[in-house]
Amino acid sequence: MKKLVIIPAVALLVLASAHFTADSANNESAAATVKIENKMASELVAGNISLTVMNRFRQEFGAVPDVKWEKSNSFAKATFTKDRRKMTAWYNKDARLVGTSSAKTFKDMPGQLQEKILSAYNDYYVVSVLGLDSMRGNRPNGAQNWLVELSDGTAKIIVRVNVAGETTLVKKI
Repeated sequence: MKKLVIIPAVALLVLASAHFTADSANNESAAATVKIENKMASELVAGNISLTVMNRFRQEFGAVPDVKWEKSNSFAKATFTKDRRKMTAWYNKDARLVGTSSAKTFKDMPGQLQEKILSAYNDYYVVSVLGLDSMRGNRPNGAQNWLVELSDGTAKIIVRVNVAGETTLVKKI
């Protein structure tokens, strides 16, 4: 008779222990999630970047490590490396991707734009090229503008070239 009373008591004790262990594991998992979310929230507050913008960035570019965020009055700017190429993405206040920029080579530019630069700035050589991609309906349309850094050996200039081949002197360095 004692065995009949002890067995259910032990079973009840085992079930209660298993339930407590599962709750404890769930609580630890929940605590870890809260800790990660709190860390992200503190980083967001420090950088003043909204969680919506960061989630949108993850949707569009994936899990990119070491993203550097900056905030201005109008835009949130993410600087990162993807596929071994340094990139920058700009988001507006509505968390929409406005455009991206990435390091390019002179050969990445369309041939007619290369010719335009070479003829207009024939005393200069190309130092670097940056492609600026604008977004329309969140779809990239390819480089709409190119920033080309040129040097004549003593001075440097930055020229913007659009897809129509129009060039504008942006800055003398």
